[in-house]
Amino acid sequence: MERNMQELLNGLLRTIIRTLENLVWPTREIDEVNYLRNRTVSSKLDGRRWINRFGFDEAVKLCEENNRRPVMTLRVNNLKVSTAEFENFLKEKNLFYKKGKYLDNFFSTKSMSKLFTEEVFKQDFFPFRMKAPDLYRNFWIQKR
Repeated sequence: MERNMQELLNGLLRTIIRTLENLVWPTREIDEVNYLRNRTVSSKLDGRRWINRFGFDEAVKLCEENNRRPVMTLRVNNLKVSTAEFENFLKEKNLFYKKGKYLDNFFSTKSMSKLFTEEVFKQDFFPFRMKAPDLYRNFWIQKR
């Protein structure tokens, strides 16, 4: 089975290479949705929906943003350590970090892998989190 798939894939790639000059790529004037899809590697459904709602230029920005790697953050577990103590820990380790814009106990750093081996990580002083759920939760807590 695996051998057949390899042969099929190789045949397909050889055909694409052989006929590359004859391939017809969609242009914005003829087919905005497929043009956007090929330009930004996004789904046809998202492209169509966003073009209809926001226009082509905004849809391009949304698709490009959607393809970016998400920012991973660290949430300080304030039951175990204060935000100031955690910030000092990052400084001691000489790690470049950025403090959260909306939530004080969130930090982002490009050196996440260095933190996996730290004992304080194993003790759950700062779990890795996405900011969105906590932003949403804090928004509703403040509304009440």
